[in-house]
Amino acid sequence: MHSQAFLVALLLALAPAHAAEPRPPSAEVPLGEARKALLAQGWTPRETFLTLDNGTRESQWGDAGLLYRAGFVEVERCTGTGANYCTFNYRRGRSCLVLQTKGEFEPGRYEPAIVQRLHRCPSKEALHPENGSESTPPGEPSS
Repeated sequence: MHSQAFLVALLLALAPAHAAEPRPPSAEVPLGEARKALLAQGWTPRETFLTLDNGTRESQWGDAGLLYRAGFVEVERCTGTGANYCTFNYRRGRSCLVLQTKGEFEPGRYEPAIVQRLHRCPSKEALHPENGSESTPPGEPSS
């Protein structure tokens, strides 16, 4: 009986340390809340530079442009139609993370929610500010 009480006390003592470990955002979490959690975990926004045929950056056009101007520089693109899916890129050390959201964005009123998390890096084309040939920093995985 004494050993059971010790085991329970030990498990309770260890539980808060494990529970305090940050968890990545899951589905249906609003973008702002997910971003705040990622930044607290050491992830940094990763800007991309894909362009439309007319030279406009995809991240600065349509709904993506609204998000970019609101400070979400990690937005890569948004579909702009239907469910309005958007892609956001982050990195922490050598790791990459993509959040995909669904929904409209209107500052102070609507915010897209996370629908998917993927551990992948943006394409090399997306990382170059001119035409897709930015070199990947040393030690960082490429797409």
